[in-house]
Amino acid sequence: IINVQEGRVTFEVLKKIKELIESHPGNCYLFFNITGNGTKKIYKSKEFKVNPSSELISNLKKIVGEHNLNIN
Repeated sequence: IINVQEGRVTFEVLKKIKELIESHPGNCYLFFNITGNGTKKIYKSKEFKVNPSSELISNLKKIVGEHNLNIN
């Protein structure tokens, strides 16, 4: 699960996330937890499934911050 706070994530950050997950295709579902204005919504990606390799996890942590990435 990638945690994203509405209004705080730039287009460039989203672009980096997309490029990274595109380069790690796999069979695991990808979820986004969007928070903002006192609400919280979880979305499952319809387009992407990933291989949660250590490289992907490490690079996602660099982009979104370690506290914004949950592996289940």
